[in-house]
Amino acid sequence: MGLNNMNSFNPDKFKLPDNTGDKEKTIITPERQIKRKRQGGKFLKGPIQLDWLIVAAHLPGKAFLVGIVIWFRSGLCKSNTVTLSSITLGIFGVDRHAKRRALEELEDASLITVKKANGKNPIVTILKGRK
Repeated sequence: MGLNNMNSFNPDKFKLPDNTGDKEKTIITPERQIKRKRQGGKFLKGPIQLDWLIVAAHLPGKAFLVGIVIWFRSGLCKSNTVTLSSITLGIFGVDRHAKRRALEELEDASLITVKKANGKNPIVTILKGRK
């Protein structure tokens, strides 16, 4: 009885299906192949210095949220200097008045510099360290 079971063993029954239609990235390692699905959607790109986040978190109002949006825009633009529109901040629930106050708080804390011009979006530069 044990011999019959050994002859009927078929390793093909244990193969995973080939998902060629999925967006997958195969990573080859010495031991095995690992398939990972690509993540869709937008994300916050780092690294972000913890000291920067801690200082921003202790600021009043929407300063921390505006700081996170600045970092988000920085990751999209691949630059420490970004323009910050009221439309972008509106998606996160920040109005133009809160935007102005938050930028002042972040600048006073030496986390960013801001260049303003009448009727234009501010140009914000992230400062990596505290002064």
